[in-house]
Amino acid sequence: MLAVKLPKYLLIAVLFGATIFCGMAASSSFVDLSLEDYQNAVQMEPGDAEAHYNLGLTYHLEGSDKEAAQSFEKALEINPRHQSARFMLAELYKTWGDFKKSFFHYKQLLEYQPESASLLNDTGIIYLAQKNFLDALPWLDKALKIQPDFVPAYVNRGIAYGELGEPEQAMLDFLAAKEILRQSKKNNSGVAKLIAVYAGDLNPDKFKNQIADPADLEAASKIELLKWDLAGQPRNILFHFELGLTYLKLNQLDKALAHFLKADGLYGGSIWVQNAIGEVYFRKGMMQDALTVFLESLKINPNVVETYINLGRLYDLLGDGVKAIHYMGEAKKLVEGSARMVSIADIDSSLETLCKKYPEVEAC
Repeated sequence: MLAVKLPKYLLIAVLFGATIFCGMAASSSFVDLSLEDYQNAVQMEPGDAEAHYNLGLTYHLEGSDKEAAQSFEKALEINPRHQSARFMLAELYKTWGDFKKSFFHYKQLLEYQPESASLLNDTGIIYLAQKNFLDALPWLDKALKIQPDFVPAYVNRGIAYGELGEPEQAMLDFLAAKEILRQSKKNNSGVAKLIAVYAGDLNPDKFKNQIADPADLEAASKIELLKWDLAGQPRNILFHFELGLTYLKLNQLDKALAHFLKADGLYGGSIWVQNAIGEVYFRKGMMQDALTVFLESLKINPNVVETYINLGRLYDLLGDGVKAIHYMGEAKKLVEGSARMVSIADIDSSLETLCKKYPEVEAC
């Protein structure tokens, strides 16, 4: 039989595992302190693994994953049994495509939790991501032996069987996953659609009308997984923040704002949460509210490029060319002396456009 071709745009979306903001990673003290607090904590107690771990989580929330990984590595150096730090490293390395290091950390975690269906599934994903479908099967088989109703493992095993040219077995796994979802009281529409897409590769006549827009489909699946996470940890700010970002991607602004505000209420003072809230207000046309939030973000941390870019965009819409050019210029200064991923060419282009629009501004 011919192997089933997977839609490339769905490969990442359907490799079901724990999200990067996993339950294992949560820390009870994390929501109460800021980045500066944890930086001070590790200086005062350099041998405290938990302080390094919480500093890593804070870096991760603020988008500084390289620094986050360094903190997690330090936590493990102090306490090699710190499973939460190890899990975060496994997930980060997987995100970066360093599957060898990711696999190492998953294997270490399984030594402590050999009966974890989630970890076994995540380890199987490492093989799937490298298109090593045959070697993924034992991990997924074991996950389902331990937890027979674990939907992610059924979906991932279905993908593996489809690629290995066994569409009948793949279909059985997809249908088993759908039946588990059908019996669940939770709303799993995004996951069900993903299953339908892959089953559609095997039986297009049956499922051809269920294929949704690829980007929406990926976001919908992520929403369902994060909802499952939040059901177990409703006060986890990382889950709320990531769910808000996903709703923002779908332009569901009210839902995005609700989760950003929840995250801000649990952990006030995050520059990234503040910027996200401002972005929602900006898109909703609530310009003064957006302005208030972005200016507050500058007080929290005056060294974040995105805040200046946001203020430049906002003042442009408000017709204040002087301030628009000022803040975009400040963004350029920050980027020029840093290793940030923001493109200086994009900022230059924005400045050029603004100067054409406001030629009277002295800074031009």
